[in-house]
Amino acid sequence: MKSARSTASGSAIVRIPVNMIAAVWEKLPSHVARSLLTGLSIEQGRGILIRIDPSHAALALRSLEPELREQYLERIEPLLAKELRRLMNYPPDSAGALMDPAVITFQAGAAAQQTLKQLRRYRGSVGRHVFIVDEQGLFEGYVDVQDLALANGKTRLASLARPAKIVVDVIAPREEIADILEKHKISELPVVDTHGHLVGIIR
Repeated sequence: MKSARSTASGSAIVRIPVNMIAAVWEKLPSHVARSLLTGLSIEQGRGILIRIDPSHAALALRSLEPELREQYLERIEPLLAKELRRLMNYPPDSAGALMDPAVITFQAGAAAQQTLKQLRRYRGSVGRHVFIVDEQGLFEGYVDVQDLALANGKTRLASLARPAKIVVDVIAPREEIADILEKHKISELPVVDTHGHLVGIIR
C-alpha cells in the first residue's frame, strides 16, 4: 500500500506538463526516471519519450517490464518506434545504446549556402559540426559550422572538410568512449558500424 506521502508526490508529478519533465529528463538518475515513467499515464509517458533524445528514450524503455514497454512502443509513431527498438538491441552502455541516431548528414558536393539553408530547419539538432557521408552513407569527414558560416556560398563542403580520423564503433563500451572524449577533447563523437556507415553521434 502506498504511503500518503508517495501518493501526494505522484499526484504532483502528474500535474507537471510533460514538456517540462522532458526538458530535465537527461539530468535525472536512471532509477528516478524509471520511477517517473511507471508512475505516469501511458499518454503522459509517451509525451516525454517523443520529446527526449532517442538514446535516453531507449534507455528508459529498456528498464521497463516487457508488457509496459510494448504498450509505449505501440503508441509511438512507427518510425520512432523502429529507431527505439534498434537502439534497445545494442548492448547496454555501448556506443549504439548511448548515441543520438538523428544525425544530419550531407555529401561533399553540397554548396555552403544550400547547406546552411537546410541546417536552419534543424536548429535544435545541429551541433558544432556538419557530417559528410558518401552516397552509400560511409562517413567521410566533417565541417566546422563556424567555417561553413564564413565560407563563400558557392564553396563545396569538400574544400572545407576535415578527415574522419576520430570515430567509435557502434558496440564500443562506455569506458572506451569516455577515454576517446577525454583524450581528444571533443564534444561530438561520430559512431560508425562495422562497414563504416555513420549511424549516430555521441554528444
